[in-house]
Amino acid sequence: MSTPKYYYNPKTLKYEPAGVPWGSLILYVCGLACFGLLFFWVLLMTQNKLVETDRERKLRSENLALVAHKGRVQQELGSVELKLASLAERETALHKRIFLNERSQSISQQTHGKELLEYELPEYSTLIDELAGKTELALARASTTNYEFSRLFWPKKRDMPDLQQYPTLIPVAGFEPSKLACGFGNQINPFNKRLYQHDGIDIVAERGTAVRATASGRVVAAVRNETPAGFGHYIEIEHANGYRTRYAHLDEVSVRYYQNVKQGDIIGTIGTSGGSISPHLHYEIIHNQSRMNPALFFIEELNESELQQLAELGRKTKQSLD
Repeated sequence: MSTPKYYYNPKTLKYEPAGVPWGSLILYVCGLACFGLLFFWVLLMTQNKLVETDRERKLRSENLALVAHKGRVQQELGSVELKLASLAERETALHKRIFLNERSQSISQQTHGKELLEYELPEYSTLIDELAGKTELALARASTTNYEFSRLFWPKKRDMPDLQQYPTLIPVAGFEPSKLACGFGNQINPFNKRLYQHDGIDIVAERGTAVRATASGRVVAAVRNETPAGFGHYIEIEHANGYRTRYAHLDEVSVRYYQNVKQGDIIGTIGTSGGSISPHLHYEIIHNQSRMNPALFFIEELNESELQQLAELGRKTKQSLD
């Protein structure tokens, strides 16, 4: 039992019981509360640092897995973007080869990998669902388009005579992309070492190698020119739909003027006549007076990888052989 406290009252000259000091009591209670809160906070922080619950352990494991998964997603997105770019180039080349004009580049990629990874989880999930739906729609459209193209362009037996009017055969049998010495466009002149417009392609081969007509048609020029300049011995064949092919720097000319030839017929042999520095075939395709890249028509005897390799070689600037 606590001892009662008294104080001396000078007015009454007596000792009286001491009252409760409310200010000190409030201060004391506040101090205890602050100390209790501080102690609880320190205890909580210590527990968080030293003690790991099952839920925290699971969440930490999930975070580590998500970080690793994000790295894999970044790699996959980078690979997908490269494949999409490659597909876009191949689609453009195929469109130009079929329709003979440039494809419209109105469709652009709107979302990139880095932007995808910056989305918050709800937005990311919504975007993934949208992309999945668009992908399924694109695949369905691609399947339909593929069927329509195959139905439209797959040649029937009755179409073969018409198809043979187009210069789609390679003029030299056994051609490989590595035999393309010089492509179409701006190339280096072998005589003055300056850039100039090379209107055809140069195919290297041994002297005497057979040259064949790339399409059925009629010979409109069979020239034998001994002058060490120009095309030398060359042949021109006129085909249907405004196409004409030219075969220059020949060694032998095996056809005559106004002769009808079929696709694949031997018309001469490779040489180095005219303004040529080594045996090769200079081959041109002319459509309505406009020069075209002959490599775009090599679609009968080359597979997909060889066509891609040929396109890459054709884009390089080299020294021509004529």
